[in-house]
Amino acid sequence: MISSLPVVAALANGLLIGLIPLLIDGLKPAINSRLEKPDERVEWFGRLFYLTWLPAMPLAGWLLDVGSSRDVLLFCGLIPLIVGVAWLALARSIVSLLSNAVFISVAYSFVTTATIRWMTVAFFPDYIDYQPPMNIAALNLGFVAVGTGAMVGPWLVAAIERWFGVRQGLLYLSVALLAPALLTALCEKEFFPLHPPSTSSWA
Repeated sequence: MISSLPVVAALANGLLIGLIPLLIDGLKPAINSRLEKPDERVEWFGRLFYLTWLPAMPLAGWLLDVGSSRDVLLFCGLIPLIVGVAWLALARSIVSLLSNAVFISVAYSFVTTATIRWMTVAFFPDYIDYQPPMNIAALNLGFVAVGTGAMVGPWLVAAIERWFGVRQGLLYLSVALLAPALLTALCEKEFFPLHPPSTSSWA
């Protein structure tokens, strides 16, 4: 049971990788209608998300090289992502919305980088030293969850708009995101990749 926990947690985090960008894109019109003053600049919400995501990825990789993989995923990725989704639910001005795009994008960068790195050891921990390694097979399994998250994304957007409304739906989602964070927190650090003994890989 203990050895299966990292698999479930890695899959749950992989689901988020596929889900979050579609959520960002799909809810833009509904979010704009909720602003105190609807603004055409809401298009920059999605643009800032993607523009920030790219440069934040190397930062996440560097932190994974020098710190604990679990701590980076949990404290730099999942917990800020929960805060970011709750903040998005409450944003009522364009300034708050665009600031949220940057914040949630950085958190998403950490979730993406740390989870993909974790996938390489989560599914086949007994074959870490196997030659050739099982990294590609592990990533193939992990990206099943990523693809599932992408497929669920449009359905989730429709459900939020139809059943709950943007504010309540995003608050419910932020609560649901506690599940992958809790699963990750329950995993022992030994189930995560070890960082290199030096930061030479960053160079």
